[in-house]
Amino acid sequence: MNFSKVLLFFKWLVWLLFGSLFAFFGYVLWVDPPTPSNDSVHKRVIVDGSQIKGYEKNVLAWMLKARQLWVGDYDYLVFLNDAYEGQVMNDDADAVLKIEHAESMKVNYRTKSIYAENIEVSLLGDRGPVKGAVFASSNATTRNIRIIASSFKYFSKFKKAFLYGDIKVMRGDMLMTVHDEMEVDLEQNIAYIESGFLFENGPLKASANTMILHIDDERALVKGNLVINRFPEHSEDDDEREKQLKYVLTTMKGDELEYRTVDKAALVTVTGNILIEQPDKTISADRAYFSEAASVYGLHGRVFIQGNSLDWLVDSKRKQSFEDDTIRSAIEQRFSVNADSIEFYGNDRRLVLNGNILFEQDDKSIQCNTLVFDDFQATIELADNVSIKKDDNLLNTEKLVYDWVNEVYVIKSGMEAQFNLE
Repeated sequence: MNFSKVLLFFKWLVWLLFGSLFAFFGYVLWVDPPTPSNDSVHKRVIVDGSQIKGYEKNVLAWMLKARQLWVGDYDYLVFLNDAYEGQVMNDDADAVLKIEHAESMKVNYRTKSIYAENIEVSLLGDRGPVKGAVFASSNATTRNIRIIASSFKYFSKFKKAFLYGDIKVMRGDMLMTVHDEMEVDLEQNIAYIESGFLFENGPLKASANTMILHIDDERALVKGNLVINRFPEHSEDDDEREKQLKYVLTTMKGDELEYRTVDKAALVTVTGNILIEQPDKTISADRAYFSEAASVYGLHGRVFIQGNSLDWLVDSKRKQSFEDDTIRSAIEQRFSVNADSIEFYGNDRRLVLNGNILFEQDDKSIQCNTLVFDDFQATIELADNVSIKKDDNLLNTEKLVYDWVNEVYVIKSGMEAQFNLE
């Protein structure tokens, strides 16, 4: 049994650790003159190849470097062309944002703000203990998030940065496209997206309306029209059951997703109107979760599964070897399953259904309160008010175990049977 593959794409959500936008406009915007072009302003002072620093309450707040720096008609404005290796600090003088490059920048000393066009920045995770250092080595980690945007605004007084336009967020192999706007609170190291995003990583694509990302804590909350697509992928190591699950498009929808780390292990929870779809089956539930530490995948609340057949549960070679015609026929039939919860324990390779279980096919139904599908033991165990009905025949018991290797049924706790003799 490899039912885990249906839920396995939850693990890909581990990389959903990015985001920002909360529409914030400071009171300073109306007093700030537009950025002039090089040809429209009278340049009074030009400095080639230099850097400038800004302070907030005598604490270093930012530092910028540029190939060319100049001052025009306004004494409180400084313009930079071809800026690079800038950095922004929090109140503790820790570098939290690195400006990799910007085509042009404007610093307004009156409003304590920075504006930039065509910029690339990095959000620095794992804040280092070194105060006032230029890119402390502890900040240069693979957790850093790289962002490219059409325009950028930073307000030193509020420690907030805003990115606009064509926004690309990158980390490792991950790419996220943000629609229109993004905000980063650099004091709290929290990013906001409220205008929608599209996330891509290998065979995985995901989209939603909003995201709040706690960068230092590696915690993210995603809401609104959540859609996750895992596109077909192929591997030489896949067995027959994996091929049936991985070689087709899998789509998951839900209302909210929360990602967080506990002792460096991922815990992902999806809530609200969950729907998982493949071409031959669908799964719905109220809540789904994945625990990396325990290697457990779960679905809770009004769990419902329906499909065209049970082929995906059984290896094709094993299916052909069944001597029992009833089993072979059941594998090929449409089915539906209701339960209160389903858990798959990856380490033990056990699938456990609990609460008000109802399995139905055209000619049969099975009811019980516990069902355990053990891949290692090659058994299916039904327990607690077990009732099996096929046509007009009925079997009631407290516990029944089916050994699918030897094709043997074992009743372990009482039995009541009704048979239609014709």
